[in-house]
Amino acid sequence: MTSVYIPETISEIEADIACKNEQLVWWLDKLNRSRKNSLRHMRSMQVDSVRKQIELLEDALLSAQEKALNNIA
Repeated sequence: MTSVYIPETISEIEADIACKNEQLVWWLDKLNRSRKNSLRHMRSMQVDSVRKQIELLEDALLSAQEKALNNIA
C-alpha cells in the first residue's frame, strides 16, 4: 500500500505533483544507470511507488477541482 499526504488546497496538490514528477525523473535516471540486479529491483520499486503516489495526488486534484466548482455554482 502506498500512502501519500494529500494537501487541502489545489495549489499545494499541484506543487506536490510537480515535486513527485521530479522524484520520478530522478529515480528513473538511477534505474536506467543501474547494473546490479539488487539495485535495479530496489529502484524499480521506488519508481512504482512514486508513480502510485502521483496517481493518488492526481485523483485528489480532480476531486478538489470538482469540489471547488460545486462551491462556486
